[in-house]
Amino acid sequence: DVEATIHLEQAALEFDDRVSAVWEEEDTLKQGFVTLFQTQEAFGRLMLPTFDEEIDQILEPFRDSGQVSEAGFFRIMRYEFRNAKISWAEYKVVRQAKERQRIAARARARLLLYKGTVNKVRETVVACSYKSINSGDVFLLDGYYSLFL
Repeated sequence: DVEATIHLEQAALEFDDRVSAVWEEEDTLKQGFVTLFQTQEAFGRLMLPTFDEEIDQILEPFRDSGQVSEAGFFRIMRYEFRNAKISWAEYKVVRQAKERQRIAARARARLLLYKGTVNKVRETVVACSYKSINSGDVFLLDGYYSLFL
């Protein structure tokens, strides 16, 4: 089916873009290689459905040097993507759900209390509850995406 082939090629290109972004983040020193630990982390960041035992087996040839080259990194990720036991649509749904979870974990609201005089102000994180608020102090609700004073 031509349409399915085009869809798969588009998915592979999109996945390659994500692999490139992860590679750029991991190879911070621009040395052309990453550690085995960074490669293991990449499986999680790319949300590939691979078990730890499988990852250990995949990385076995690289154990002696302790590092994976850029070409090896891309080859591993592409191979695992093609052999994934889920469809691209399922992969995207899982990836989006995990991305939402990651953002939600970072996006916890904080209530900040500002107290003091004109010359000296203290900032304190207080429990994010209406019970923490009083009329004599200034509060800032940091909702990650928006601020309320």
